[in-house]
Amino acid sequence: MNNEEKIISMLGSLTGTVNTLVTKVDKLEAGQAKLEAWQAKLGQSTDRLQDSIARIEIEHGHKLGALLDGYALLYDMAERNTAAIERIEERLDTAEISIRVFDSKLRTV
Repeated sequence: MNNEEKIISMLGSLTGTVNTLVTKVDKLEAGQAKLEAWQAKLGQSTDRLQDSIARIEIEHGHKLGALLDGYALLYDMAERNTAAIERIEERLDTAEISIRVFDSKLRTV
C-alpha cells in the first residue's frame, strides 16, 4: 500500500468518524432542545405553583383572622358570663343570709 492509498484510507476513516460525530452532535442538540422545552414547562409549572401557594396563603390568612376573631369574641363572652355569675353568686349569698335570718326569727316566734 502506497502513501496515497494510506491517505485515502485515513480520509475514509476520518470521514466515518466525522459522520459519527455529526450524528452524535445532532442527537445532543435534539436532547438539548427537549431539555429546554422541559425547562420552560417546569418554569410555567413553578409559576402556577407559586400563584397557588400565594392564593392559599391569602385564603388561610383570612380564615385564621376569622378564627381568631371568633376566639376573641368567645373569650369576651366567657369573661362577661364569669362576671355575671360572680354577681349572681354574691346575690345568692346575700339571699341565703336573709333566709337564715328570717328562718331564725320564725323559729323564735
